[in-house]
Amino acid sequence: GLESGSATSLKSMKKGWQTSRTLINVGDIIKICSENKITARAHFMIGFPWESKADIVATVKFAAMLKSYTLKDANFFTVKVYPGTTFHKNVEKGRMNTTYLGTEEKVYNSWSVFDWFEIKNKKVAAKLKRFNDVPEISAHPNLSSLELRKLVNNAYHIFFSNISESEIEERLWEGVLWED
Repeated sequence: GLESGSATSLKSMKKGWQTSRTLINVGDIIKICSENKITARAHFMIGFPWESKADIVATVKFAAMLKSYTLKDANFFTVKVYPGTTFHKNVEKGRMNTTYLGTEEKVYNSWSVFDWFEIKNKKVAAKLKRFNDVPEISAHPNLSSLELRKLVNNAYHIFFSNISESEIEERLWEGVLWED
């Protein structure tokens, strides 16, 4: 559950590891796991209401950087606003600097959004089909659920291919509309 490569996002979500570890320390831990035949898998979230474009790019670059530390598997998720959680209550009350829209305006069924069988990279298709089949509400002020799904799809393609660090930002935002 690394969640993000952005210090701002990690602080906002109160993730504890960033206070005692650097991004490089995390890479070293993954390398030690690999050397001891322990398979590491990282999980990242995209679409917190406070995230800027730079925060999202930092997360995907962090995941890609961890490949050099022997990370072979990563999962990317859109941020989900589960009813009854503190996060849901804060989003609903407008405490997350976002305009909360009801489900009728922001929910997309992922099976209608993408035809998973059209994706040529089998690892990417399997990940998207397995982890992203739950309808959701976007709490991000600049990204709809559909745009978040496109970002997740692009993040998987970046992680499971050999894209240089300089190409990551451009590839991440391909086909994604950021509404100011």
